[in-house]
Amino acid sequence: MGTWRPRSFGECWTIFWRRKLLISLFAAGTALAALIVAGEIPSAYQSQALLVISEQAVRNSEGLSARMAAAREQATSASNLEPLIERYHFRDAGETMDSAVQRMRKAMKIETKLSDYYPQVPETVTISFRHRDPTAAQQILKDFLSTFEEANETIRKRTESEANWLSAQVAELESQLAGLGPPGFITPEPAAATADVRTARLTLLSTIEALNDKQYALEQQIAEQKRQILEQERLVRSDQNTAPKDSAYGVLLVRKAELDAQLAEYATQYTEKNSKVVQAKTQLSEIDRQLSALEAKSRSGAATDPPAVRDLLALQRDLIRLQTELEITRRETGRKQAALGSMPETGNPAPAKDASDATRAKAEAAARYDRLNKRYNSLIEQRDSIQKSGVLRGDVPPLFQIVEPRHLPPQPVGPNRLMLQSVALALALGVGLLVVPIAEGRRLTTIQDHRDVEYYLGVPVLGLIPETLTPLERSLKWRSNFVIRIGVLLLAAMMPAVALALRHFAILQRVFQ
Repeated sequence: MGTWRPRSFGECWTIFWRRKLLISLFAAGTALAALIVAGEIPSAYQSQALLVISEQAVRNSEGLSARMAAAREQATSASNLEPLIERYHFRDAGETMDSAVQRMRKAMKIETKLSDYYPQVPETVTISFRHRDPTAAQQILKDFLSTFEEANETIRKRTESEANWLSAQVAELESQLAGLGPPGFITPEPAAATADVRTARLTLLSTIEALNDKQYALEQQIAEQKRQILEQERLVRSDQNTAPKDSAYGVLLVRKAELDAQLAEYATQYTEKNSKVVQAKTQLSEIDRQLSALEAKSRSGAATDPPAVRDLLALQRDLIRLQTELEITRRETGRKQAALGSMPETGNPAPAKDASDATRAKAEAAARYDRLNKRYNSLIEQRDSIQKSGVLRGDVPPLFQIVEPRHLPPQPVGPNRLMLQSVALALALGVGLLVVPIAEGRRLTTIQDHRDVEYYLGVPVLGLIPETLTPLERSLKWRSNFVIRIGVLLLAAMMPAVALALRHFAILQRVFQ
């Protein structure tokens, strides 16, 4: 007819009620298919462990973030995850090793909890891993935790190596002090008129030797810091594909180091009121103000930065500080070497001709003894501090302590079966109701009863003539209705049949892997 007559709510309810069997049939088929698909979604089991940072490490928070970042980078590195993937067959057929490593990193979650008080330092580390097999989840997490236990052993070995080096230095200084003897019993060497020059040369040589030792130690620390920064940068790129944004802070620190070196050099040439000294101090004060502003801004926005980025920025700031100390040490060494080169060479001393020469020689030996004795006492204090700490004896708890060990997951953590079943029933009901407009669409534009006649013709109905069919027409109509009913049954059964076929041929398992 081209248009259709508007239906009231009662007429619509009558249509849906007349088609209740059709609604039930399609809703049941859709619900069965949806439940079959939802049942094939594999369950995920989560094994979890809680690690606590030792109180001694928290009290000595300097370098703690760097050690934790290094331990995390080592734990999630490809060299550590690839053996786990091969051992527990975590890689799917046709999947590359890099893809499997990235998938395991996403399944392995490492969350660090900071303290609620200032300064905020790491207190606990929660490590969780999800897998379809609860036993595999427990075993993989167990092997993964061994990396953090290796970090504890690495710290102990490093402390032991430092203690051995200190013992060797102490033994060497003891032999030198024994050769000199106590200051009151040192036999003065013969001195000539160049005794003062010799004393100054020895003092400079001792200072240069100490500066060289300090320079070597700083170079080793810088090399280790650069290695940790490279590992942390790889972690940041793999997790968030971001880069540190602290370039202005680094430039200001480099400029501050240059000004500190200039002031140290000006101190030997000019007075405090010299224009160059005043200008350098003014620039240094302005740089300190800008650095304080940047640090305050960094602390206020630290909550928005990922933990990996904050660790990387801390490592870079430590590197700049070490490089500044190294540059100042090199300049100081250069000045001392220049001063040493400007001194005249001294040959074999002639016999002492007066008491003043003997006094100078004795003072020189006493000064050397005092320098060696101060260094000896300093090394003894460091060695005693390491021995008293109990790290070598194993009395001090390690950096990471497992307080809640990995456990066999009793129940899956996902997916939410109840929610999936509710969604499946809602979807089935929606499909069943949607079928009614499709089936009744053709009838809505044709004349079916007296209301359609009154709407389309605009005249009242006086009487209804019943439809009269011949036996042949009745037979054809019955056959047509039978074919339609069979087709509807087949169409309603098609969805659960397809779902059962997908499950039989293991297609759903491959989809949800």
